Amino acid sequence: MVEKVKKWLLKLADLKEQKGIKMLGNFLLILTVIIMGSVICVVCYFFIADFLHNH
Repeated sequence: MVEKVKKWLLKLADLKEQKGIKMLGNFLLILTVIIMGSVICVVCYFFIADFLHNH
């Protein structure tokens, strides 16, 4: 009986850990996308501003 409970708790902990890692991965992915998007916008903005300034 005790062994069954132990196994079940370990399984639950393992599942939670996997979910946490997945959530962290998704969060990092979203963060990376936001940062990359911001960088691209800033670069494009400077290119356009430079282009307009020179013409």
